[in-house]
Amino acid sequence: MKVAQMMSLSKNTPYEQLQRILSSQIERVRSNDFRGIEEVAVNCRNVIEQIQKTTEYKKNRDGYQAQRTRVLYRELNLMLHAAKTKMTEQLKCMKKNKNVLKYYKQSGIFAERASQMKGGRYG
Repeated sequence: MKVAQMMSLSKNTPYEQLQRILSSQIERVRSNDFRGIEEVAVNCRNVIEQIQKTTEYKKNRDGYQAQRTRVLYRELNLMLHAAKTKMTEQLKCMKKNKNVLKYYKQSGIFAERASQMKGGRYG
């Protein structure tokens, strides 16, 4: 469901709209759609401002809707942190491999191996 469709559901309270948006972001993290998360985050701010303007916000800071929203927000934060950690590890591995290949190229090891395979002891 698109964010505009989620927000257009007039029957929903702002808390419910925010919960749908957070759930959408969680699904996008699961599918590695980080650009989609960013797009949804822009609309999330508008809904949060709506919530803060309502009297419902002041009355229900500790109510069920607010608690449910906090749970979804924490889940999203944990998932984003895990994804960031995974990407950081992958980037470190890629950099390490790049440096190893750069070293081999500079030291001439690749050229030696290629000549050995053509006519040397491997040929």
